[in-house]
Amino acid sequence: MQRWPLELINWPQFNSDRLDIQLNIPGECGGSPQSLQMLPPDERSIKKWNYGVYELDDGSGFREEDPTAYLISYWGMRYFNLLGE
Repeated sequence: MQRWPLELINWPQFNSDRLDIQLNIPGECGGSPQSLQMLPPDERSIKKWNYGVYELDDGSGFREEDPTAYLISYWGMRYFNLLGE
């Protein structure tokens, strides 16, 4: 949760050009490139909790997401006392 971006605008991200990411060629299925490992939230485009987190290229800058993915995790951990006081 510490690496979650505070700005929720879906800025363009083109991570498929990075040399430190292994591409999942069979996982593309005609869509955008996907990685073998999930990138941290601050290195990928803002997504909802049920969206493909392995996609490398996404975003347009014309959409702002809601903080649901962050808040579900936070309040779930608060409910089960995983964060402490």
